[in-house]
Amino acid sequence: MKNLTKTKLLVSAAVALVFAASYTARAQTIIGVEDPTNGFTGAIPLNVGSIGVASDGETALLPFGLTNDVSDAINFDTVGNGLATGWFITQGAAHWTQKPGTQIWYIDAVQVGENEPAFNELVGVWQNPGGGWAPNLLGEYRINDPDGTWDQIDLFNDPLNGNASVSFNSDAPEPGALTLLGIGIASLVCYRGRRGKVAVQG
Repeated sequence: MKNLTKTKLLVSAAVALVFAASYTARAQTIIGVEDPTNGFTGAIPLNVGSIGVASDGETALLPFGLTNDVSDAINFDTVGNGLATGWFITQGAAHWTQKPGTQIWYIDAVQVGENEPAFNELVGVWQNPGGGWAPNLLGEYRINDPDGTWDQIDLFNDPLNGNASVSFNSDAPEPGALTLLGIGIASLVCYRGRRGKVAVQG
């Protein structure tokens, strides 16, 4: 039994490592540049619909109908092909708050400190069991910051259950392999036994 458990752990770690290594090879797509004062609010275009993303500057940021100042935000309400609902957070819930009645999550600026967080903001990771991303959508999307850092949003399919997945890493360093490795390992913990998902964004 112990040998079997050890084998499962080694296989799981290998899956996470392969996922992280292969994912970092994909090209980055720049979706915008954060204004030092006004921040950035934009979208990642999908085959149907889009994912709204926002990152703050020096002034208050109130994207997607939010009424409180936020540091970062992500909006799945505008995703098409059946993925506008059903999202759930698998990592980073201590910082990321869901707006009731929506598929919008945000980091409250008061909680982490305006513009220059007092502590590192947790990477948020979400999944949707409704299907997986089409191959042309997979990859890394960036909001560049004038100081040389960037917000990194990754679209990937969970390597175990095929769920459409998204991660949001604020002020990401280079390289992002360790972050992606952590996401891969977290996906193992959150594995719910779903298999054979088809790409619904194709």
